[in-house]
Amino acid sequence: MFTCKCGGQEFHTIGRESMNHYYNGDGDHLDTGDYFDCEIPKPNSCYTCTGCNKEYADMPPLSPEEEWLARQKRNYMRHNGAMCPICEGRDFEVGSLEIDGPTVWQLISCSNPDCGAEWTDVYELNHIDIDSYPTNLIPEDAKPPEVPNPNEVFKK
Repeated sequence: MFTCKCGGQEFHTIGRESMNHYYNGDGDHLDTGDYFDCEIPKPNSCYTCTGCNKEYADMPPLSPEEEWLARQKRNYMRHNGAMCPICEGRDFEVGSLEIDGPTVWQLISCSNPDCGAEWTDVYELNHIDIDSYPTNLIPEDAKPPEVPNPNEVFKK
């Protein structure tokens, strides 16, 4: 993650007049912005800070601390949140789940007295399994054909 000199950490890029895509400080595409019928910009497009409109020809290099934090975040994600992203300890306190539409988040804090890091896990809905449903709501054209009774088909 990098930060503009103004402190902003969100950037947008305009590849054509009709396109506005937003990126966070890691260069990851955000779900905001206006989409029109045009191509997604190439990685070396001009990035503009959403805070002060300063333009960057490419994403600026990370500071050593930002690079270390980005590496720790990637490691945390690779291990599915099974340890503290800072000290890598496995003893932490988990807060209750907060829900806002398809997004759920949870505050977590490291229990290691030498660390005490705090972070937020953010979850997005990406899959569901339907375990049961009333069959009378299935449209007729979606119902499977009836299977004949084998006792009727193979009468002796």
